[in-house]
Amino acid sequence: MSFYLNSCLLFCFILFFCSYKGKAQALELEDVLKISLENSSLAVQLQKNVLIKDLEYSKILFSSRPTLSLQLSGPSYTHTLSPVEQPDGTIDYKSINRTNYSTTANLSYPLLFSGGSLSVSSSLSSYMNLGSNGYNNYSFNYYSAAISQPLNFFSSTKWERIVGKWEDQIKGINLCMNYVDIKKTAAELYFKLLKTNIQIKNTEEKINYLQEYLKIVEQLYQKEKISRIDYIEFKLMVSGLKNSLNDTENLYQISKSELTTFLKVEDLIIDTNEIPFLVTIFFDESIAFLCLNKIQSIKEECLYYSNKQREKYFKAQKGLNSTLNISFGLNSSGMDWEYIGQQKQVSESFSFSINIPILDWGYRRADFLISQLTNTKKFEEFEYSSAKEIIDLESLFFQLKENEKSYYNLVSHIELLKEKNEILFNKMQHGAISIKELRDNEYEILDSEYKLITLIEKSWECYFNIEKMTLYDFISDNPIADYLRDF
Repeated sequence: MSFYLNSCLLFCFILFFCSYKGKAQALELEDVLKISLENSSLAVQLQKNVLIKDLEYSKILFSSRPTLSLQLSGPSYTHTLSPVEQPDGTIDYKSINRTNYSTTANLSYPLLFSGGSLSVSSSLSSYMNLGSNGYNNYSFNYYSAAISQPLNFFSSTKWERIVGKWEDQIKGINLCMNYVDIKKTAAELYFKLLKTNIQIKNTEEKINYLQEYLKIVEQLYQKEKISRIDYIEFKLMVSGLKNSLNDTENLYQISKSELTTFLKVEDLIIDTNEIPFLVTIFFDESIAFLCLNKIQSIKEECLYYSNKQREKYFKAQKGLNSTLNISFGLNSSGMDWEYIGQQKQVSESFSFSINIPILDWGYRRADFLISQLTNTKKFEEFEYSSAKEIIDLESLFFQLKENEKSYYNLVSHIELLKEKNEILFNKMQHGAISIKELRDNEYEILDSEYKLITLIEKSWECYFNIEKMTLYDFISDNPIADYLRDF
């Protein structure tokens, strides 16, 4: 009995689950933003870019650490026929078969403080000449140590680490901006769909509303209380709304397809009962400017060290440069392993190279001036963009405040228009006004409601621009970088 009961419960659960999955989701703006950050193609790309950024910075850090490698070569085999002149003057060909292999272990370590490099290696190699007169030759390098030091002491690895640290933060800033762009794009598509949906809903209500009035208008026309022109204008108003409804429904399907494709959901329903809240100045402006200054200081530090690295590199590569190489080692070779241990050789080497530019026809000076002008230009561009960002941020705050005032004024205006609409309808029933006056008031209500949604959309657009400039989520009171770590 319990088996059948459990089976029935399981079957009911499956039916419920399938019916739930088959239903379209009723989404508000917060839901759309959440899905866009979890499921959209841009979110997937952002996740990969975050991983690439971390790996690129890891590569820079790893380049300054010791590396250990083991190289195995062979065994290899070669066969040759060598001509040998005989005593009687004829040529005979001698077959020679050879095989060899080698093993090398190498440890290298970059010297960050001086720009040089230190390496230690050990190797074993064998050469065999096969045949009746064959022989073996073994070579064993116990150790070989070498140091290479440029005397200008320019360390490219050191500067790559310094600049890489700041460039990694710049990449992080750009990825945070991409994070905000995902939400901004989702909001734009959402409001586009919402506005067309509201247009459809309002137009349908007006059509039903006016079709009921059409009966009254026909009675008034038959009683000759309104003119035929007013009667025809009223019917044209109804037919015009029906044509507008068809166009809006087509636009709604296009907007819905765009949003579902972006979110990667099969179907969705926009909840028009919950109009998105108006973004107001509910956060401290000083926090926004503090976040913006922090971002600008990171950019400035990155620019400074990048220019410093370029200057150091220019002096190292284009000016007087020299390199000191020192190496020493212990090795031996022989026909057999016992002989190798008895005959050891110590090797030492020392080399010094110097490059002195004498005549370059002004090439180095021109290159140096170009580098200086480029650095100065970048700093000027940075100072201009930084000042402009502060002005833009102040402008965005001003727009938000103005939108808030306009929002409440528009809400009051719509309420008055609706009250006026009732008065005009009563007057029209008694023939005191024409149908045109009522129609104009109806259109003004539709336009005002549409403007209200557009105003809310603009407020959200301002907010996302502020969020992108400051990289701070003021609604949840968290830096955008915190969300990026969880990606």
